[in-house]
Amino acid sequence: MLHTPTVRVLRAGEEADLAQLEMEAWPGPLQASIDKIKTRIELGHRIMVAERAGALIASVCYVPTAHDPFEWPAFPKTFEAFSLMPRSQAVRFVYVYNLCVHPAHRDGSVVRALMRAGILDSISLGAESLVADGRCPAYAGSTELPDRVDADEEFHQAIDDWRMSGIKPSDEKLLRDPVLRFYRRLLGCRFLYLIPDFIPADIASGGHRVMFIADLKKATLTNDRDRNAL
Repeated sequence: MLHTPTVRVLRAGEEADLAQLEMEAWPGPLQASIDKIKTRIELGHRIMVAERAGALIASVCYVPTAHDPFEWPAFPKTFEAFSLMPRSQAVRFVYVYNLCVHPAHRDGSVVRALMRAGILDSISLGAESLVADGRCPAYAGSTELPDRVDADEEFHQAIDDWRMSGIKPSDEKLLRDPVLRFYRRLLGCRFLYLIPDFIPADIASGGHRVMFIADLKKATLTNDRDRNAL
């Protein structure tokens, strides 16, 4: 039986350990190097990690910011821009990216513990909402980690229509993707934008990301004690 993980902020000097976790959790083109991780920390990003038996097993990165996600012309259109935003002094949002879980520890308790800690930390920094890039592997399907997901023709068509018309599909169609469905269940999020070519190397998602927003104080947590802490 797996024990509840310890969740904390990444410590100085652990960048190599986090890079190793990314190597074990993501295909090559999606991994962050030690230098990239250090750059994110220098920009003021927070990296929350989960560990078991002294080993990092999961992580999530976020930048506290005043950047308004509803100002579409100024919204970052690539993962590089999104994940390298400098931290703002006045914090209203956290922009979240790189939810990373080791393949041997992909039980739901790890993600819930990690997100719970990230939510409480973000609120303590003054943030009201989180904004994140949702992978959508049902677009093309994948037989490899981090997803083993069948392609969904109806979902694929809905994303293509959104890209061509600019009109967001119904939630019913978007929730055909298991990753987007997971985020809705966990965070009660609303879908905002489709950004094509956000991460071209993510073949399963067709390079796309579905950006979403969630009210931090309404996000689904695992028990009443956590909710009362808000």
